[in-house]
Amino acid sequence: MNSDVRHKQTGALPLVGQKLHHMDLFYQIALLVGVGILGFVIRGFSDSYVREKGKNAATKEDIGDITRVVEGIRTELTMLSAFSNQRRDKQELHLLAFHDTALELLYERYAVNFGDLPMDEGKSLFEFQTKFHENIVTLLREFQRMTLFIPQNKELASCAHEMVLAAIASNDVFRKNYGAVKSTATREAFAYSSGDKGAYAEAVEEANFANKKYWSEMGPHIKKFRASFEIFVNELSAFLEKPHDSQNGRVA
Repeated sequence: MNSDVRHKQTGALPLVGQKLHHMDLFYQIALLVGVGILGFVIRGFSDSYVREKGKNAATKEDIGDITRVVEGIRTELTMLSAFSNQRRDKQELHLLAFHDTALELLYERYAVNFGDLPMDEGKSLFEFQTKFHENIVTLLREFQRMTLFIPQNKELASCAHEMVLAAIASNDVFRKNYGAVKSTATREAFAYSSGDKGAYAEAVEEANFANKKYWSEMGPHIKKFRASFEIFVNELSAFLEKPHDSQNGRVA
């Protein structure tokens, strides 16, 4: 009986062992499956996290690029604004320089009375001749500079051009007639200082004739110059009243 019991007991041990072996194998498989699933989940989370981090990094890089572009544009706009202001300043500078030169020509050279010049043996006459030529040359120079900065303003440029044409024509008259004006005025002064009334009267007649011829030929050009100058002044005033940024530094 004991041997049978032992036999039954020993026969039952392999069966239990087999069941335990199967259970262990099941747990191992389940564990592997669980580990695999967990690894998949972790991997998926990790990939998503990495991608999101990549997106964040890319977003930061994009923001940095955009910021640099915006700063670059801002810098360029600042430079353009500074250039625009400088250009406007140059426009005003040369417009006013042309205006002042024209004003000097109109009210000092064209309005001279040769009889009011001092009798200093022709020195004042020679000085006037020098200043007249300098005035014409300065006017031409300022006109050239002005047109470089206001090529689109037809009114200002047109008025200035008409003034320059009249000035050039007046300079031709000056070259043609001023010699006679100067010489007769000098003879008149000497005749007056000599006390010879006959010589003085003759010298006065010659001087009057020279002056009359000078002003008769000079007059039409002065008239044209004055008319264009008056229009130029009105156009210049309108331009100066406009703010610097109304035309982006340009004269329309």
